Amino acid sequence: MKKQQTETPGPDNGSSAPQAPDIQKAPAAAPRKRRLSRWISVPLRVIGCLLLLIVLIPVLLYIPPIQTAVKDAATKIVRDKTGMDIEISRFRLKFPLSVSLQGVKVIEASGDTMVNAGELLADVRMLPLFRGDIRLNALQLNQGYYRFLSPDSSMLIKIRAGQLQADNQSSMSLTQSRIMLNKVQLSDGD
Repeated sequence: MKKQQTETPGPDNGSSAPQAPDIQKAPAAAPRKRRLSRWISVPLRVIGCLLLLIVLIPVLLYIPPIQTAVKDAATKIVRDKTGMDIEISRFRLKFPLSVSLQGVKVIEASGDTMVNAGELLADVRMLPLFRGDIRLNALQLNQGYYRFLSPDSSMLIKIRAGQLQADNQSSMSLTQSRIMLNKVQLSDGD
């Protein structure tokens, strides 16, 4: 009987196919590319998150519970800065920039009611706001009341309006503290 020899290819056996030498190739550009991509990707991610936040905040302002929270925070800030007590029972913002206020009451630090409004609807143009101007498409005030007493009590101004409507040429300049009403319709006024 003949012994069968089985050959197993191995490193010592010359019958195997020639193998490529095991040399580790370390490309010099790969680590540098990773570092550069990190230096670029981290700031890009931060900028992307900031842009997302800038877009997300105005969108969130159209959600009613967030509008209520913003209203409460704003009235508190105004109260702390001016000493006037401001109450707004309901604030709503509709797209693009239509503001609705109900149950507005402004009470001076002395305790006198300065402004009282049942409902105020204002449709504001967006672009002039960036210049500090408020331009209106429409303004409507229902059950409005304004009272002003000079500090020396020499002058008293009281205005009552059942309904007041202003046209789209009316404006207010925040930078100059100036209100300009073009054409106004007033009913049940005193």
